[in-house]
Amino acid sequence: MTDTSHFFAHRSFYTWDHSTNWDLSRPGQRISGCFETYEKPPEAFLEDYTRLIDFMSQTGMNHLIIWGALRDSHGGVDALRNLIELGRQKGVRVAPGVGVNSYGGVYWEGDHEFNLNRFLLRRPELAALGADGKPMLDRKHRRRTVACPRHPEVNAWHRAAIRWLMEELSPQAIHFETGDYGVCRCERCRQANMRDAPASDADLACALPPLVEEVRRYSHDCLLSYNHYDGYTRRMSANPPTFVTTIPDDVVCKWGVSWMLDPDIQSEFKAEWSDAESMDPSFAPPTKESMAHLHFATGWWNCSPRGTLEIERFFRAFPLLAKVGFTGVCTHGEESELNPSAELNYHVFSALAENPYAVPSEIARRSVANLLGNAALATDVLMAYAEAELPADLPPRVARAAKRARGRQKVRLNWLTFELHRYEDVLRRRSMG
Repeated sequence: MTDTSHFFAHRSFYTWDHSTNWDLSRPGQRISGCFETYEKPPEAFLEDYTRLIDFMSQTGMNHLIIWGALRDSHGGVDALRNLIELGRQKGVRVAPGVGVNSYGGVYWEGDHEFNLNRFLLRRPELAALGADGKPMLDRKHRRRTVACPRHPEVNAWHRAAIRWLMEELSPQAIHFETGDYGVCRCERCRQANMRDAPASDADLACALPPLVEEVRRYSHDCLLSYNHYDGYTRRMSANPPTFVTTIPDDVVCKWGVSWMLDPDIQSEFKAEWSDAESMDPSFAPPTKESMAHLHFATGWWNCSPRGTLEIERFFRAFPLLAKVGFTGVCTHGEESELNPSAELNYHVFSALAENPYAVPSEIARRSVANLLGNAALATDVLMAYAEAELPADLPPRVARAAKRARGRQKVRLNWLTFELHRYEDVLRRRSMG
């Protein structure tokens, strides 16, 4: 069912289990990474994600991607079943991350039939071949384990894994990724992948359609999405790549657009493997259902570190995303709302997901006024970031409000005082070129 109450139908948080920290009392927290071990107590998984889902429900976010969702060390099937049911009750579709030929398969970590590393250790001849001609099989850490996407036995294993997932858990959503750390260079795959890159559009085109077909045997309501990793280009818009025609239109393609929105990120990232161009309303993504993944304040892909206040970028990005034709937006949701920077990022992001053209006064009334305890002050703070112009009297006003405040409002306003002084320096350096 399409959500018509918000401009963007799909409003997503992307997470890894090991670095999603919403219960700050637990030891073993990580703040970044993928492929990492889970160091927290097993019960922390449900506690962290219960708090996150509650917050998403309150702020209108409706889609949660969890990598590491199926892991023996924090409850496996039973724990994920609980989260899927909680999400169902709260209006949040919980999407386990499913690796296709990479990223662990359906069952991220454990002695399970549908764990990719276990499968390839028993059938090493089905592993992808690297550029050096050796099997891409990491026997210790899974970090470079890849299966050949064109081997019939691999494809049959993936289809069986999807049948198991649908019968065991009946998820309301699934998020697929085909890997961004190497492609198979066997004879069959080399003919399909002419470009030497860490991710492959050709692999998307051949690997995902059979899995979509399996899901649709069980459910037409299950929201399916997949990662393209890179942004899109003018040429793609005019001449869609093969995966656009082989993957059904109702499956959401998640595009990495941060480097399309920021020239500095783009110039650094292009040197690695991106073809992405600066975003422009004159050309749209080639996919019918398109989600924009913003990596700001995550530390990923040359973007700003986790905990950075990025509402200025959100104010700039969302109207453009709307004009281009995106149907979904995504950011990371690993940081607890107890971090004032993350909290304000989340509230502005979710408000703009509802209305990308919302003015600061609307967003202040929606939630930010309650956070700061003063509607006029909240509006002026948001206005400063929306217009990239900081009135000289604003930091002192926030500092005075902090002296009068109590509890969490005092914490937020004290933090905001320092943040506004930092922003003042940013704007000064920007004006000097």
